[in-house]
Amino acid sequence: MAGVLHSVRPMKTTSIRRALLILCGWFCQQAGAAVLDTNAVVAAWLGSQTNIQTLAADLTQTRKLKALAEPLVTKGKLWFEPPGRFRWELGIPAQTIVVKDGKELFMISPRLKRAERYPMDGSVKGPWNDALSLLESGFPRDAASFHRQYQMRSLVETNGLFEFRIQPSSSAARRMISGMLLVVRTNDFLLTATELSLADGSVVRNDFDNLRLNPKLETDTFTPPITPDFKIVEPWKKQP
Repeated sequence: MAGVLHSVRPMKTTSIRRALLILCGWFCQQAGAAVLDTNAVVAAWLGSQTNIQTLAADLTQTRKLKALAEPLVTKGKLWFEPPGRFRWELGIPAQTIVVKDGKELFMISPRLKRAERYPMDGSVKGPWNDALSLLESGFPRDAASFHRQYQMRSLVETNGLFEFRIQPSSSAARRMISGMLLVVRTNDFLLTATELSLADGSVVRNDFDNLRLNPKLETDTFTPPITPDFKIVEPWKKQP
């Protein structure tokens, strides 16, 4: 993470929005960059990703909400392993954990002993499929995937950075996310910040630092930390 999927109940919309807010920084990073020749730069970015075996970083997330005079600032961490395993934590200690371990995504609230499960194998249909596909689309395999999932809107180059705006191609996704600002370095395409504009007027910015390429990760990094006392729910399913 409101102007999201009109056919989804409010509680479900909040769940998807929270997941997108947490993941926005990372999927924006994976979207690539653009300068004069968008196709050439996206292709160059995709080529540079072959050097990434694992990645870890610290982050600061700043949320500006219309209802609040002061922004909400939260520290966090991320870990990533291509082609699509990742873990996001917001809060120290973590208040929200999002883990994709392959075919499933879990959004976990440790203090509430609650976990939401989302299959990422295409089995979810309808508006939920559009939203979940957007989460997955943070990791495009090639230029064709990128252009299918995003629309490039504008680009500014300043002080060794590309600042460019994209938006989801999916109309369902645009009901939630009106636009994205990506900030990447011009020399190596590494992310420094992202900004997400939501349809309700709120803005979420992620600033990344202490980026570590190819660190050795613990074997359980992408194992959802769910103990037997957790309640597991599936918000995407129709409720009776």
